[in-house]
Amino acid sequence: MVNNDRVIQLSSGRLLVPAAYHPCSDGTSKTWSSRGISMCFLSDDNGETWYKSQTELEGPERSKSGLQEPGVIELKDGSIMMLMRTDQGCQFCSYSYDGGQTWTPAQPTELLSPCSPATVKRIPTTGDLLLIWNDHSGEYARFGNKRTPLTAAISRDEGQSWENKKIIEDDPDGWYCYTSLTFVEDTAVLSYCAGNSKIGGLNLLQVSLIKIDWFYD
Repeated sequence: MVNNDRVIQLSSGRLLVPAAYHPCSDGTSKTWSSRGISMCFLSDDNGETWYKSQTELEGPERSKSGLQEPGVIELKDGSIMMLMRTDQGCQFCSYSYDGGQTWTPAQPTELLSPCSPATVKRIPTTGDLLLIWNDHSGEYARFGNKRTPLTAAISRDEGQSWENKKIIEDDPDGWYCYTSLTFVEDTAVLSYCAGNSKIGGLNLLQVSLIKIDWFYD
């Protein structure tokens, strides 16, 4: 499975598609595993041919979800950071130092969240990383498995730490996920599912135009 807004092109020209799959030995629900396994597909000829990463990432044995819905970002030193959703109360992270072919063992991060995907992009005008996710730290831990609030944060050190947390949406009954993020001049164009328990969490799409300066205020 590949989430929306996940494919990237590295500075080398390589295309990288982060994906996750659920083992199913006989093709039926009887052997389907809820534990997602994350990996990447790579192309060095503009998508004419593809091959799979050497590493497949699995979550801790206690996890029922495994590692799902990965997203990747190329860092300034050429390494690649991957974030994955889990049922362990936080995002898990892995790094590649060879263009996505092999990956370090996935580790938990300080990014507390439900089992919901995160998006990270680089802001062209500042060079900083912008993260969008469902932050469940502090008072928001009470939301449990709910995909709210929708939060943004900035990293000035290539994802080692995050600051300037900003709440984009915080309806307690909201369901904010599957974000898509792009930048047009001084504005971030952010789209995301924004449903609720009444209409269904994935049954409403919101597009928000947010000035980049707002993330730094």
